[in-house]
Amino acid sequence: MGENFRDDFENARLGCRIGNTLGQAALIDDTTIRCTLVNKIPLVDEGQSLMVSVALNSYSWATSEFSFQPYGIDAVYPSSGPISENTNVIVTGKGFENELKD
Repeated sequence: MGENFRDDFENARLGCRIGNTLGQAALIDDTTIRCTLVNKIPLVDEGQSLMVSVALNSYSWATSEFSFQPYGIDAVYPSSGPISENTNVIVTGKGFENELKD
């Protein structure tokens, strides 16, 4: 969240980035910019996050205090199993809450 966002400058081309991954930015209103990424962003270890920033010209990045902790699946094992029987599946990833953790 911010304030006074604008895109009505001549040659304005909003951009955004999460970590070092660039995305396309769209002005929603004067307090909200939507960042859409095409490329995957890297997963980070627990307690880490990626800095989030926007730019009016897609290359001069504003200083930001905002960050994002990505989450995702690294692997699923096994990748297949019998249809008519039960199969235990192990899913590994980062950024998810561990409900079994004490």
